[in-house]
Amino acid sequence: MGYAPTVTDATLPPDLARQISLTPEQQAKLRTPDYEYIARNQVALIDFWNKEFKR
Repeated sequence: MGYAPTVTDATLPPDLARQISLTPEQQAKLRTPDYEYIARNQVALIDFWNKEFKR
């Protein structure tokens, strides 16, 4: 298994591109995280994560 390139000008072999590339519809659904919000709320987010998932 591979990972899709993070740059737009990467060239992949066709067989690998078929396996790991996202369709234009899938790419349209990707969202950039709100890093400013995450930075401001990091302590609360970690506290929530630890209480809900790390029991």
